Amino acid sequence: MRLHIETNKTLTNWFKKRKYAKLIQENLDGLWKLAYMKCQNQEIAKDIVQDTCAKAYQYFMDTNEVIVNPKGWFSKIY
Repeated sequence: MRLHIETNKTLTNWFKKRKYAKLIQENLDGLWKLAYMKCQNQEIAKDIVQDTCAKAYQYFMDTNEVIVNPKGWFSKIY
């Protein structure tokens, strides 16, 4: 039974990582534009996007919340 639980957890994490990757892929341009618009500096915007993506990943993996409005969700993290 324990093997089954661990396998399900591994599969769940794999699917969540894929969902997160798709979420990032679909929203990265908008996140970059928002960060650049706020700071007007490419290097700082890259850092902001990287930090936002890292925070979003941690939150996404730790919860089962369904992200209905990704742009709004990312902008709250930013």
